[in-house]
Amino acid sequence: MATTHLPPIDREVTQIHRAMQAVQKALRPLEACHEPHLANALLNLAVTRMIEETSAKCTAQVLNRLAEMIRTYPAPPPELAIDLSSFNA
Repeated sequence: MATTHLPPIDREVTQIHRAMQAVQKALRPLEACHEPHLANALLNLAVTRMIEETSAKCTAQVLNRLAEMIRTYPAPPPELAIDLSSFNA
């Protein structure tokens, strides 16, 4: 099914999954010496991008929702996107 025929939220989730797969594929060839630093590097890049695209306040609200989700719910499988839309900041 083409992503253009999906409802907007499903299309967005599909695009997120594709982006996650592309990032995972790009990370595979990195040397083992970088492995311990990948999670921190990815988080730093993501937070910086979020601040640039929205604001520090909005980014903090999203990260607070993420923290609450981590405290409250088990981690989703790595291939799934985390839906933060159901949490209030």
